[in-house]
Amino acid sequence: MAQSTWHHPQSVAQTLKLLNTYAGQCVVVGGATTLALRKDKLPPHIIDLSAANLSFVRVAPASTLIGSMTRMADMSPKALPGVGGAFLAEVAAHVATTPLRNMITLGGNVAQCYAWSEMPLALLAMDATVHLRSLSSRRRIKATKFFSQSSSRIIRDGEIITQIEYPNYEAGQAAFGYEQIRRTVTDYPLLSVAVFLTQDKGIITSSHIVVGSIKTRPVLVTQPSGMMLDKAIDDIDIDLLSAKAAKDLIISSDPRASTGYKQEMVTVLCRRALSTALAGLAK
Repeated sequence: MAQSTWHHPQSVAQTLKLLNTYAGQCVVVGGATTLALRKDKLPPHIIDLSAANLSFVRVAPASTLIGSMTRMADMSPKALPGVGGAFLAEVAAHVATTPLRNMITLGGNVAQCYAWSEMPLALLAMDATVHLRSLSSRRRIKATKFFSQSSSRIIRDGEIITQIEYPNYEAGQAAFGYEQIRRTVTDYPLLSVAVFLTQDKGIITSSHIVVGSIKTRPVLVTQPSGMMLDKAIDDIDIDLLSAKAAKDLIISSDPRASTGYKQEMVTVLCRRALSTALAGLAK
């Protein structure tokens, strides 16, 4: 049986050259957890990004950049600044199990984007930006566009995710809520809800409610999200918005839970996440 050749590039430039050299014959891996899920044969060449200098956190005046090889275990509140950092750290802490969080990378979780992947949920709620690079180009794609379709349609041949960028908000400017349910501690989420809000002088300036584990990609619930814009924090009807968030969702079948159960629990989790986010803005 033919065996794959593992490559360990020491930089992004080396990685991109290898991708170009072995185009159509390679796969890029970070924590390599997804290799266990492949049902087909491994390609002749596997490009391991663990030594490509893509694990970092860089803070700029307006935003923070996180390298795509940053592991879930390294995404702590101490490592990531601001409200957005606290949000990502909260979600990262719920990804899989402790051993897997020491392997799963941010870029891998984003690129694979399974129905149960949790980081896409948070990035979509914050409207973060995904940075991609190839030998000939550098691209920045907003999360709302990146997660609107399969990542295989977004990420071009010879291109890799290099970093994720999120806006810097201080306490009082923004707040979040995150809720999920699963059957066991080690199970994939049955359902997840993320809420991210910003405000100016008590008025909601942006709002995103995102539901995960109901389709192949996270769903931005547009109507109740839009209903909060330009409203005072104290005027938000949490029960009404939570009910609307669940009403028109199309939920894919799941052998672990009925669509009716998931529909009902969207309302419950949305109410909790909204309450947490609004309470955070009111502090």
